[in-house]
Amino acid sequence: GGRTIGLIGGSGEIGSRVAEIARALGMRVVITSRRAVVGGAEVLPLDELLAVSDFVSIHCPLTAETRGLIDERALGRMRSDGVLINTARGGVVCEDALIDA
Repeated sequence: GGRTIGLIGGSGEIGSRVAEIARALGMRVVITSRRAVVGGAEVLPLDELLAVSDFVSIHCPLTAETRGLIDERALGRMRSDGVLINTARGGVVCEDALIDA
């Protein structure tokens, strides 16, 4: 227990299921999403979510708005021991920034 998982776009079906499993494991669940969030999740701005999460799990669609969302700046906001899990399309994460991180 005591770990935090941050879900980017976590209000969809898959993100909601990940949140349910994480809660069952005793984790704190925080979400940033453009859609309405159900299930009592704590909603945070992206920068804050990145800073407080032990695990960041990406579940958003690839759109013009989300392309490159996880860039050098975003990766720099993450904890040094944070784990990034990308279940979204590859374009959401800047590969060059990830390699450099």
